[in-house]
Amino acid sequence: MFLHWGQLYAQNEEREFNIGFRVNEFHVVPTFADNKKEIDSLLLFLHRIQTDSAQYFINVIFRGAASPEGSFQLNKMLSLQRMNALEKIVRGKIDISETMVERDDSYIPWDHLKSRVEKVNMPYKDSVISILDNEPILVEYNNGKLIDQRIVKLREIENGKVWLQLFKNYFGDMRNASVKFIMQRIANIPNCKLPALPFPALCNIDRNRERKIPYPLISPEPLKILVCPEWTRHIYLKTNFVGLALLNANISGEIDIAKHWSFNLPIYYSGCNYFKSTIKFRTFSIQPEVRYWPSGWNDSWFVGTHLGVSYYNFAFNGAYRYQDHNGRSPSIGGGLCLGYRMPLSGDNKWKIEFSAGAGVYPIHYDIFRNTPSTKNGLLVDTKRKTYFGLDQASISLAYTFDLKTGGKR
Repeated sequence: MFLHWGQLYAQNEEREFNIGFRVNEFHVVPTFADNKKEIDSLLLFLHRIQTDSAQYFINVIFRGAASPEGSFQLNKMLSLQRMNALEKIVRGKIDISETMVERDDSYIPWDHLKSRVEKVNMPYKDSVISILDNEPILVEYNNGKLIDQRIVKLREIENGKVWLQLFKNYFGDMRNASVKFIMQRIANIPNCKLPALPFPALCNIDRNRERKIPYPLISPEPLKILVCPEWTRHIYLKTNFVGLALLNANISGEIDIAKHWSFNLPIYYSGCNYFKSTIKFRTFSIQPEVRYWPSGWNDSWFVGTHLGVSYYNFAFNGAYRYQDHNGRSPSIGGGLCLGYRMPLSGDNKWKIEFSAGAGVYPIHYDIFRNTPSTKNGLLVDTKRKTYFGLDQASISLAYTFDLKTGGKR
């Protein structure tokens, strides 16, 4: 009787919080999108629950999701890691019994995408909705990787133009993690005092259930026909602020060779003195470089190997000036570098890149007296050495061009 009475006067409440993520990332960045506002609200809510003795959790549901442009394996990993990142924040603030926790890393929120498309007027809207209503079937492509067949079909509409529109307008909202709290509050009953019952008796619910979404594989033969690129090739046009600070005019072009690989070619030139003829850092240098990107999206961290060719004429207001031998003996060498590139704008057109590298260079140079009139500086000595050390430092601003569509990304 008391159990029935307590359930009658219990009130259920729900609260949900959503955190957004950048492309191909699973770390929670408070400054990204509306994350700061959402995290502040989440922490305030958890504090209120901790101080409210009449309210209890009966269910906590964590979800992780990814946008559909990657492979099944990559997006499945991203949705799981995004879900785990949000759960770590919540569990760091409040204790939750494992029996009331549910987890859903079901990879891509197709229902969300469908609901967004249904509310707008867009070309081929009916075709898009029809494809989204299809059963989830994984097909093999690109050396054994898997992809949802719906992605292949969406990319085929109007030669990829509809896919590009979906990417720009809706995919950003699909890269998220959420937590939903279902709570129960015991209502105050006038002139009636309920006996103290342990709260779990009011909600004896079996929460040890798993939800599995079937992804049947089709037969191997037709899989060879369904080939869909996982990424888009880009060109990046860049300038290095470190070079500009040294009065070196510079420009760099980079092109994606393949997934994981790109080729970068920076060019530096300076033909001026630093305010007077006895201080100069004149150079003409090129440094072709091949880069490897572990992420496969040719973004985030990279390692590279480069060659370097540099003509130089240096003077630092001291007694001597240093120049490559006879002005025709550039320093030629090479080395390794490490760097990181990240987006600056929501559409990924503008990016910023940081890198540093070291190398080995045999050098053959002349030493002259450093006089106000460079031509009057007498030759003092000619030397050969091997330089080992820093040969690259950059903080570069990049603009991105999409080669596949001929437009900008």
